[in-house]
Amino acid sequence: MTIKTKLILAIALSVVSLSLMHLLSTTLSSTYEKTRTYERNVNSIEKLVLQLRRNEKDFLARKQVKYVEKFNQNANQLNKAIKAAKHQSNELPRFTKLESAITNYQQRFSEIVSTQKLIGLDHKTGLYGELRNAIHNVESLISNDKAFLANVLQLRRNEKDFMLRLDKKYVSKFTSNIDSLIDEHSLSKSDTTISYLQQYRETFL
Repeated sequence: MTIKTKLILAIALSVVSLSLMHLLSTTLSSTYEKTRTYERNVNSIEKLVLQLRRNEKDFLARKQVKYVEKFNQNANQLNKAIKAAKHQSNELPRFTKLESAITNYQQRFSEIVSTQKLIGLDHKTGLYGELRNAIHNVESLISNDKAFLANVLQLRRNEKDFMLRLDKKYVSKFTSNIDSLIDEHSLSKSDTTISYLQQYRETFL
């Protein structure tokens, strides 16, 4: 699976997880009993749900494993709070549905984490690292050819635009630019340079 596909998958999974969290909040808001212990448990559930979303967003924004650990810790606390509230409630089907939604959400988040690790948690790891190494290999071979280097920098611009915006038009631009570059210089550049360009293309697409 290429970096383009993995990025799109991660965003899709994130959207699904947000819809699941909406289900959690609506389930809680529709259930109410006037006991202090029950209210404390419900308040704890609501706070932990928000904390899970914060952990998820922090991980997606910063790509740091510590937010995965916080997510798992809060998920464990949340499951305990749900079980406690479930025993005090006469609406068991609602809490059973809530437990199922939490499990589904945890699974989705785990998939997001696994996908992001494959993509790379920073510019040196995963597919990010492979992209970086491939294009650095090209740049090291063509540093004296300013025109060719300018074309390579345009490819990197297409790559970064896609990473930031996830707009497929940048994939089309990248594909068109790199195919033209390979075709135009397949005879004038070394086999090693062309091979590195092809590696860069395959890793991204």
